[in-house]
Amino acid sequence: MIYQRQIAQETEEKQLSELIASGADVELTEIPDLTPFKDAAAGVYDKYHATDMGKFIEILETVKGGMTKFW
Repeated sequence: MIYQRQIAQETEEKQLSELIASGADVELTEIPDLTPFKDAAAGVYDKYHATDMGKFIEILETVKGGMTKFW
């Protein structure tokens, strides 16, 4: 896991625990399968990849270690 994401996850977990401990009414929704979202967003990705933004997308993909279309 990338360090920044690890810190963000730890911070979010701590904040959530503090909210629950303070008595806040918290309802979490987990989405176990992101495939429908990824499929729906694929057209947007392809649209911008085919423009001048494509160069920047490729740079990001390289920096992130050859990521796929979605994180």
